Amino acid sequence: MLREPLDPVLTSADSEPQVGERPVVETSRRTPVRWWMDVVGVAWVVGAAIAVMLPTLRHGASLGSYDWISQYGLTKQSGVTVHQPFAGDQITQLIPWTSLAWIQVHHGHLPLWNPYNALGTPLAFNWQSAVFSLPALFGYLAPLRLEYTVQVLITLFVAGTGAYVLGRLLHLNVVACAFAGTAFELSGSFIGWVGWPVASVMSWTGWILAAVVMVVRGKPRYRSVLFLSLTLALAILAGQPDTLVVLALFVTLFVVMLVILATRSPGGLADLRRKLIDLAAGAAAGIGLGAPLLLPGLQLASKSIRSTGGGAFNAQHAFPLHLLAQEILPGIDGIRFTYRHIYLGVIVVVLAVVGAVYRRRRSEVGSLAVMALASLVLVVFQPAIDLVNALPGLKSVRLPRSISFLDFSLAVLGGVGLDLFIRHAGRRSVQWTAAIGFGLVGLVTFGLWVAYPYDD
Repeated sequence: MLREPLDPVLTSADSEPQVGERPVVETSRRTPVRWWMDVVGVAWVVGAAIAVMLPTLRHGASLGSYDWISQYGLTKQSGVTVHQPFAGDQITQLIPWTSLAWIQVHHGHLPLWNPYNALGTPLAFNWQSAVFSLPALFGYLAPLRLEYTVQVLITLFVAGTGAYVLGRLLHLNVVACAFAGTAFELSGSFIGWVGWPVASVMSWTGWILAAVVMVVRGKPRYRSVLFLSLTLALAILAGQPDTLVVLALFVTLFVVMLVILATRSPGGLADLRRKLIDLAAGAAAGIGLGAPLLLPGLQLASKSIRSTGGGAFNAQHAFPLHLLAQEILPGIDGIRFTYRHIYLGVIVVVLAVVGAVYRRRRSEVGSLAVMALASLVLVVFQPAIDLVNALPGLKSVRLPRSISFLDFSLAVLGGVGLDLFIRHAGRRSVQWTAAIGFGLVGLVTFGLWVAYPYDD
């Protein structure tokens, strides 16, 4: 009795072993994995998040750009160099908000009001304080001096484990899932925002898409809908409204593509109505759970700089094309790292291309590939940015931040490519595709080396 092929893309006439090529032993995409293997995989992702923070934590467990306090008030000192001006928001806003919220919670109060700005301003409903987010809830359990550090670490854990869980739902092996989770949580476009609520919202991407996949598959139905609502609510409570809008755009695109591609399978149209109802129910429940922040937060935002305009939100410029070289060669232009400088790595990018090419018939992989292309357009194509910003309520949304969703898509697709290599180590076509990819990257690297000479 013949076993069903693993993937139709790899079962064409040329998939038979060629002369001099080792035969391929197919493995089931549902190969049982012992629970301890997933524990090891998740531990790797968590350990990678801790490892990237060690160079900073070795100077002290309390994170913060404390050289900034030399510029203000009683702590002002002359001659002190501020090493990273971009991080000023952390010391002037985010850390004071988290400290104030911690103090209020430990005194038995809900952290709703900040009496220290002007005549008093909302604390919970200014969005960015994120006092009810998951990282903040863990932060309340820690001592005050460690609260901000705990929030940063939890944000990294959420990002990495979300990509890992999505990979497991795509039936990737543990190594490939750990690869995807590590690649995303350590990507430059994500980790550059760690410490801001921007990263906290982005970190829920993997969990939300995993919930969408579960709902579309329909098993278990009600728990999947509940899971989707919880992840959406946690993203809303994470505290960055414009990033939340970008996340909603890409989740919607992923849902549309997933439903369209899933209906192409036999019997796919039969349960289309069920899928749409369940997705709508999960989204509505998630919005309802996030309503305690969403409703007053939107009311406050409508009177703020986010709606009235201002220098901080004008001129949403596309990234120059040469900046994408940072994906494989960080710092190629000699400019110091900022949130616009990205990094993913040569191996991730090439494996992502291999995974997208050879697994494109899987609806989830095809949806991720479309998501990657759409995010790329919103990063480098100014007319597309202008078109979306022209829509009602979206004029202040920073669409170039879509680079983080591009990196997420490539990280998971890279996991798909690595899984392909593990399962089909002897398939020459896969090897040649990767070899061509690395060769092209080598040529690009040489061209950039010529175009951007750097002298010490």
